[in-house]
Amino acid sequence: RENLEMGGYTRPAGEIAASLDQVFEQFPRLKERQRQISGTLSGGEQQMLAMGRALMSKPKLLMLDEPTSGVARKEGYGLMDLAVKLAKERGMTVMFIEHDMDIIFNYSQNISVLDHGTLLATGTPQEIRENEAVQRSYLGGAV
Repeated sequence: RENLEMGGYTRPAGEIAASLDQVFEQFPRLKERQRQISGTLSGGEQQMLAMGRALMSKPKLLMLDEPTSGVARKEGYGLMDLAVKLAKERGMTVMFIEHDMDIIFNYSQNISVLDHGTLLATGTPQEIRENEAVQRSYLGGAV
C-alpha cells in the first residue's frame, strides 16, 4: 500500500484515496496483499505493483520496461490487455520495451527496433515483420 501511495505523492492529498481505489479495482490481487512487504510479492504481483504505482500519478504517458518479464505467459498477456484497456479509458499513451516478439506484434501499433542502441527499423507490426534486417537479427530469417 505504501508503494502505491508513493506513486501519487505529486497529486493533491484528497485525490490519493480515489486513485488507490481505482488501482485496487484494476488489480484486486494488490488489494488482497496491501499489507504485504513488496519484496515478498510474486513476479507478476510486483509487475502489477509497478504499474499501479505509475497509474497513481495519472500519467499521460505510461512507459513499461519489460512488463511481461518474470511472469507466466497468460499473466503477461493479461497485463498487456489491461495496459491497452487503461490507455483507451484514460486517453493515455502506453510505450513499452519488450523482447517477446509475440507481445510486440500483438499489442503494438508502432514499433521501433533497436540493435545495440542503433535504430534498425520503425513501422507498423506488418512492416516490421517484412523488414529483412529485422528478420535476420530478431526473427530467425524469413517469417
